[in-house]
Amino acid sequence: MPRPNSRSLMSDVVAMAELLEPRRLFAGNVTVVWDTLSNTLFVTGDSKANEIHILSGEFTAVTGGSGTTINGGAGVSIPDLPNLVIRTGNGNDAVEINEPDPRQTVTVDTGNGNDSVTLRRSGSTFTGARGVNITTDNGNDSVLIDFGTIFDNFIGGDLKIDTGTGNDHITINENLHVIGNLFINGGKGRDVFNDDGLISVNGTTNVSGIETLI
Repeated sequence: MPRPNSRSLMSDVVAMAELLEPRRLFAGNVTVVWDTLSNTLFVTGDSKANEIHILSGEFTAVTGGSGTTINGGAGVSIPDLPNLVIRTGNGNDAVEINEPDPRQTVTVDTGNGNDSVTLRRSGSTFTGARGVNITTDNGNDSVLIDFGTIFDNFIGGDLKIDTGTGNDHITINENLHVIGNLFINGGKGRDVFNDDGLISVNGTTNVSGIETLI
């Protein structure tokens, strides 16, 4: 899709975040482009095992860990809260998004590989997103949503998780309110869904492809 106002982010470099999975060997380069027309941040990985950390707040920071570079360096930041579109490509990738903002939509597609996707709240304020769509394709994948015990945490639209073929583990910790619909598909394989909290859904709930429900 053409992005006429896109510009590569080579701005402020932020400190590298704590490693997500220190036993996994990560590498590669991730390209980050901010489309100012749609206020969307495109985060695109390569065929290697990428480790990506995103922190939202007064600005949005993208850092690499464990051998992954961002636009050839340690990381970039922008003074805004754009929608997030993350496509890591094939490889054993790890994506962690801290403090997503209720004004943001979050789309993650990790391609084939043994991938992990984490959305979490580290601070004391409420968090959430305007909509979340996570696809991990083929591989033994894990998806964790952990917004803590504050019940103000919410997804303003739909929450969709599709882990494709493989032995996958989906965990939603603590309290979460979904304003739209909840769609979870474990796909083929021996999949586990761990609902470790109170989830309320205004719309419809559709859970399929799950062999073990905890």
